[in-house]
Amino acid sequence: MLQVIGVGLPRTGTRSLCEALRILGYNAVHCEPERLPLWPDENTDWKCCEDIEAITDTPAPRYWRELCGAYPEAKVILTVRDESEWWTSIERHVNTIRVQGSAESVVRADALHALLFGCAKPNEYWYRRRFREHNERVIRGIAAGELLVFDVA
Repeated sequence: MLQVIGVGLPRTGTRSLCEALRILGYNAVHCEPERLPLWPDENTDWKCCEDIEAITDTPAPRYWRELCGAYPEAKVILTVRDESEWWTSIERHVNTIRVQGSAESVVRADALHALLFGCAKPNEYWYRRRFREHNERVIRGIAAGELLVFDVA
């Protein structure tokens, strides 16, 4: 059953967090958009993580409220980093996928980034705005004893 929900946005150390959780013995998964629906509806079953103990990266950060509701005992980790460094990293990451990725990986990445940031192609204004808003919502929305904010700087 899900015990740890990583709600940091991509490029905030989510892969490293997942690996650290694995080292600690958790059955952890990173970036499994197949596990969570990109566009849920009223019939979505949020108890879709019964077979794992931890999840990080997209689309989990988008549906942190739903996951926390389905797994109220789970602890939440918000990975954060300096916004300017994050923007440089996310822009490079998305552009690399667009240039070097397969058509399938570009479509997948575009869908995930549109879900998180409101647009697929890197747009500094929207991406930075969504980055700030997401972090603020998580910090305001989760009780202090249930949330670890981990600055990966």
